[in-house]
Amino acid sequence: MQLHELQQLCLSRFTDTPESTTRADLEDRIVSGPRSKSTCIAVYRNNVAEIVKGTLSNVFPTVQQLVGDACFSSLARRYLSIHASLSGDLQSYGQAFAAMLDEIYVSTEYAFLGDVARLEFALDECLCAESQPGITGEQLHAVLSDATVEVLLHRNPSLHLIESRYPILDIWRSHREARFERMSLDQPSQNVVVVRSGSDAQMTVVSRTGARLIRSLSEQTAIDDLLSALDDAEPDEIAAALRDIVASNAVTEVVY
Repeated sequence: MQLHELQQLCLSRFTDTPESTTRADLEDRIVSGPRSKSTCIAVYRNNVAEIVKGTLSNVFPTVQQLVGDACFSSLARRYLSIHASLSGDLQSYGQAFAAMLDEIYVSTEYAFLGDVARLEFALDECLCAESQPGITGEQLHAVLSDATVEVLLHRNPSLHLIESRYPILDIWRSHREARFERMSLDQPSQNVVVVRSGSDAQMTVVSRTGARLIRSLSEQTAIDDLLSALDDAEPDEIAAALRDIVASNAVTEVVY
């Protein structure tokens, strides 16, 4: 057996990936000692599971609070079996965690968990990007007032937009601030923009129209292309969306 084949066999047995049922048994490759071969494998399997749980717990502490530690351990093991890390860099390892929660809790009273996880993942990711101040209302007004000048708007490099049917920011805050009151999911939905602000993260709830506008931002967006996303919006909706652009620091630079 080649080294890479042995490494793959260890990975499959330590993470419960589907390949573990089709490959030769790892126990045949272990030298006998004072502990049973199955015990030796179990030690490594538990170590991997605890590392993954710790990684996910650091990124998704509110999800862990919401479901409880035992359930979170089970979710972490399930995630590991589906998405075994192939890199020593675990920074973005939880990227697919929200989608897994969507599948598990769809049509249940916990269907909001996926969006709470998206919010927490955005909070973690945005802090790895550069912090840049947003444009002011005066700068945006000047751009909109002069139709003869072509300008590009630069999207904030740390920007994440989470569009949800649930009051996810209120849920997140109530648990992070230890206000564990039971919340009604009938409360207004919240679309949340997350950006880096200094050494911290800024979260801003934006309108549905504002979310549409921010969603249409590319790395560099012409002002005309941006406004075309709101062709069917009412004037007051457009005004609110432009205020959302400024309040959320979604745009950091105007280039003429």
